[in-house]
Amino acid sequence: MIAGGLCRILLCSIIIAGFWIASLVTYEPGGTPIIGAARATATDKPVNFIFLVDVSGSMVMQKTMVTDAAGNKITLFEALRQAVRNIIADNKLIKSGSRVSFITFGTTVSEKTAWPTTISSEEDRTKLVSLIDTPEELAADRKGDTYMGGGLNQALSKANEFISKSDPCTTTFIMMLTDGWDEPPKDAKYNVKDIAKQFVARKEEIKNKVGIDTWQVAIIGLKSLPRIKEGTTTAAELSGLLGATFLDVTQEKGRSVSEKIAAALGKIISNQRGTFTLVSTSASDKRMVATKLPIDETTGEKIPVLDFGVVNNVGEANGSFVLRLSACDLEELTSVKESSVKLPRAQWKPVVDGLKPALRQGETITLVADLPGGAVSIIPEKSPLGVSPEIDEGGHRNPVEQTVKLTARAGSKLPVGTFLGCMNLTSTARVPERIFYLISAPSRLTTKDDEVSDSVKRQGFIILQDSEAKLKVTFMQSEGSAPGATYNIEAVVNEPRLIKRNGHPIKSGETLDPKLFNNGEPIKITLDTNVDKAKDVVFNVFLPKTTHPGTYRGTIQFKIQGPPDMVAPADMPFEIELKPSDWEIIAPIAVPMALLLIVGLVAYVYFVIVNQPRR
Repeated sequence: MIAGGLCRILLCSIIIAGFWIASLVTYEPGGTPIIGAARATATDKPVNFIFLVDVSGSMVMQKTMVTDAAGNKITLFEALRQAVRNIIADNKLIKSGSRVSFITFGTTVSEKTAWPTTISSEEDRTKLVSLIDTPEELAADRKGDTYMGGGLNQALSKANEFISKSDPCTTTFIMMLTDGWDEPPKDAKYNVKDIAKQFVARKEEIKNKVGIDTWQVAIIGLKSLPRIKEGTTTAAELSGLLGATFLDVTQEKGRSVSEKIAAALGKIISNQRGTFTLVSTSASDKRMVATKLPIDETTGEKIPVLDFGVVNNVGEANGSFVLRLSACDLEELTSVKESSVKLPRAQWKPVVDGLKPALRQGETITLVADLPGGAVSIIPEKSPLGVSPEIDEGGHRNPVEQTVKLTARAGSKLPVGTFLGCMNLTSTARVPERIFYLISAPSRLTTKDDEVSDSVKRQGFIILQDSEAKLKVTFMQSEGSAPGATYNIEAVVNEPRLIKRNGHPIKSGETLDPKLFNNGEPIKITLDTNVDKAKDVVFNVFLPKTTHPGTYRGTIQFKIQGPPDMVAPADMPFEIELKPSDWEIIAPIAVPMALLLIVGLVAYVYFVIVNQPRR
């Protein structure tokens, strides 16, 4: 009985120790330890979806059969069924709270009124997927007519119903999936062209009221269809009448037709975002104002170019561009990044040719894409940048313009010359695909690297010892600079701060005393470019045993004297990583396990003593 009690005590000790160990470190699914792990999910606005599904006989004809992902022959209608099912099942494409309607058209028009019309829960989504999968619920009528006018009329009625129940600025998608053209039954009540006019009028009415085109209409051709056919209205022509998007699934990526249909649907759904339109870009010394911008030969539109001008005495240049937002709600410009290396070479030529008249005498253009990585970096003044439309008392959204201010920083690998680069924008809204920029760099003093770092392991095992790190900055002139200049350089370190612990960011950490760097004394060197190509500034860093392990980040400040027109860096970021000692790595597990063993040993001794036979 005593033994049983002791066993229970020992078991509780093990469980408590186990929970304590687990509380020290949290793990992400990949096994990476994190501190204070938290996951946040963004909730997007629900939208309205109206699927117009062609159920005419041609959808199940043997000659139109296609191959599915497994290599099996299926009807075009089954391929459509698989694609729509996958779209509905994807909660990233169709958010919770969205309204959904399915309307079929063939010889007759039918709305699936018994199906869920709002995806309020995952149960609704699962039920809708099951109904789509059920042939008795969704099937082709095996007749020859394709009553587009009737289907479109029913979609118009449903869209009006959805709008009456939604926020005025809710996006409504009307998506027609068909393999043919308009072939109405003899007793057809609705003419497709007349309904298209009513559709466009209602669409414009809502746009004028809200200020945004909230109706996204698309017609998806399930096979290669004629653009024009005498005596009827083709899907492509109907798309033009509606001002809709026309997509031919045969041109979409995917192994099977159902995958191509799903890709086309996904592409349409992604259009629910607002739109950032480029209004203007900044110019330097009126270089870009006095010349015609390059013309895109494909679109005939002007190619915007931002001119940063010449980098200043610290190797930076400022510029900006103006975006106009048309949207229902807040949109974010998430990032602006240098992306020259990603642009195909063929797309550079019209820009280079168009800019030649704008160059100063003797200037030539070099592509940033031909330079080493990091030669130029683009830094937005604010990122991410949120922009909201102006909304009047009647709920009308008015476009707003936002200036995006940028700094172009010349990296250590940027030589002397004028350079053409390209930046990429990412946003919650649709944005221009790219913006080109010009930047010029004169002869200047630079550094071998854009930042320096060192990583050391804390010395000692149970008894910790002091450690040392080293930071080395190499000064040189940029490629193409003429020799002859002399530079007097003084370097000091600001107060670096702990930014990472256990490999994960922290908001506010301890600092390292600047006196730990070269005993707190500035380092002074002279670089005579007639004698030396480069000169090093080396900081020896003393890390006392009391320093907490982690990553410390700071900057080295430079005071540089040189030629009157000197361009030189003002500072350089650095990082020092102090890794924990071997004991500090194993201690969170070793200490509680040791305690557990001691508890077990004490319990064992006690058990032996109390069970000794008495004499």
